[in-house]
Amino acid sequence: MADVAEICGDDVAQELCDKLPGIKLYVPQKINRKTPLNHIDIQIANRLMAQFGGDALNIPSNRKTFHETFDAVEALVEKGLTTQEIALRLGITQSYVFKVRRNAGAPKIASKVDPRQLPLFD
Repeated sequence: MADVAEICGDDVAQELCDKLPGIKLYVPQKINRKTPLNHIDIQIANRLMAQFGGDALNIPSNRKTFHETFDAVEALVEKGLTTQEIALRLGITQSYVFKVRRNAGAPKIASKVDPRQLPLFD
């Protein structure tokens, strides 16, 4: 994040850490509907895309204890959130979501089924 702060400004780095902690962020060259950059200020997103468009950034996170994290992850899993959504809500990395669940012996998070997809077998 030091290079983001140096090139784009401290406010850009701080916004990323505050609003998108713990994820690997692909910075698109143009804003689109599916990018996590929609969670940050548009002017900050534009400054980031101008300098880092096409790059991937690892946004640092703040971690709680293992048991606190596991309890929080499980609560969100039960609500049906994806690993990326869980990581964003808790400020941890997606890989840490997998690690916490694996170390606790929890099963893998089921993939969400696209409601537009027709069943294969009826």
